[in-house]
Amino acid sequence: MDRLEQRVFRLERANRRLLGLWGLTIAAAVAMGAQTANNLVRARRIELVDEQGIPLATLAPARNGNGGELTLRDREGERRVYLTAEPGSGTLNLQGGKADDPAGTAGLRADGDGATLGLIGSKASASVSVRKDRSKIATTDAQGRETFAAPWK
Repeated sequence: MDRLEQRVFRLERANRRLLGLWGLTIAAAVAMGAQTANNLVRARRIELVDEQGIPLATLAPARNGNGGELTLRDREGERRVYLTAEPGSGTLNLQGGKADDPAGTAGLRADGDGATLGLIGSKASASVSVRKDRSKIATTDAQGRETFAAPWK
């Protein structure tokens, strides 16, 4: 298995774990809500912080105001995972490295026209797009030149 396949495998495994954790969190919230049906907690923003006050998890309206966003950060405060819901679409992004360096990023977006998966490595990228109008698989080199595409041009 080459490095890209290993990286994709690790990202997919992490994605499954995060989605499982998210599902358990929702199930726990629903169960707690069922026990206290007369109580309602409303907030514009919920933030979980560590001992130093660094926000590790934030549940808040999306920055563009079109839905909600769950953000998970590492102990240094770097955003690593965020899940966004907007009208007609949902996005899941995983970020490795520093915020100003896109290397080590995986993103999945689904909307009414299809879905797109993008992977960015330190020297190359890959994408899979399944759309109503046209599906495509593509890879690029470190200079951004397409090295593979299917369907072919």
